[in-house]
Amino acid sequence: MKKIVVLLSRNHGSNQQLLSIAKYLYRDFQLEEVHVSLFSHAPPLFPLYHGIIRLSKRLGSNHPVTKCLKRLVLRARPLSLTCSDIVLAKTGRYEFPAQLLAAGSGARTIYLGQPRRMNSKAFDCLVATPSTPADPATIFLETLPTSFTYEAFQKSSSARADKKLWVMLLGGNARGYTYTDQSWSALAQAMLDLAKAHQIRWRISSSPRTGCPAESLIKQIFAQNPGYLESFICWGDNQRKSVMDCLCHADMAFVTEDSASMLCEAVNSRLPTIAIRPDNADHNNLTTPLAVYHHQKGSLLRTTCGQLATIDLHHWRTTQFTALRQCWTTQWQHQENRALTHKTQGI
Repeated sequence: MKKIVVLLSRNHGSNQQLLSIAKYLYRDFQLEEVHVSLFSHAPPLFPLYHGIIRLSKRLGSNHPVTKCLKRLVLRARPLSLTCSDIVLAKTGRYEFPAQLLAAGSGARTIYLGQPRRMNSKAFDCLVATPSTPADPATIFLETLPTSFTYEAFQKSSSARADKKLWVMLLGGNARGYTYTDQSWSALAQAMLDLAKAHQIRWRISSSPRTGCPAESLIKQIFAQNPGYLESFICWGDNQRKSVMDCLCHADMAFVTEDSASMLCEAVNSRLPTIAIRPDNADHNNLTTPLAVYHHQKGSLLRTTCGQLATIDLHHWRTTQFTALRQCWTTQWQHQENRALTHKTQGI
């Protein structure tokens, strides 16, 4: 059976993106989740790795010399690949492992983002997003791969959206985004002001990075006005709900901008989405380009904690909001098919 080999890292978000690709786009492949690493990432050894890759392609992946050399540089369990298989990777530490595993087998290599340690032409497919640019990109996705597709969201929220229900997805501190007690209080008060002005209820969901002090501040503000709170799925109270379930039936989505994955899931659901950042936010290489891209496209609106309550949401929603037209899975399939067609025709 054909295999898709996902190289797992220590980054949960990256792993989820790779696993979503395997789950939704390569369903007829056997999934293998692999922990692999180089014994050394020292740059002076890079020429050695290139040499092993070239030799493997010449001798084949099953040659004893090839197997021995790969064992000397790779920390990984034995893996037999064929030309029908795919190796899927992301982040710089997995460029050489992906190429070493695939070398000599004919397996395709797919990489998310721009390779930093190898020539981009070494990979069969480069996948770019606003967060992870790549040149030349085989596939460009408008969002990062998400844990659910638009089709799955439609089925889950098949009942008509509740126009009186808005959802707030809370992240927390990240590079470039520092939330203070003042930030959380301003955000919670703005939410309450919006609830009163629009006569809606909030469904709030926090995450590990939100923290118990922020959760407590928000609880205190809404405790005096419980009628404006539908539910608070509080991570600190060991309450759990998937993002898709949180978005289900909601009429609008609000997301703190520090979380690239939650931003993508909200935009991918095609709900009008508001991205909120602290007033003193700085640039974040992952989330800021993503938020700016969709703000310019009209699929979300960027604002700050202090400005949230002053936005004319009705005007933006009725005159500027433009929902995402295609799910990332559809974008991938169309572009991959086009690339394979061009390759077959020698274009």
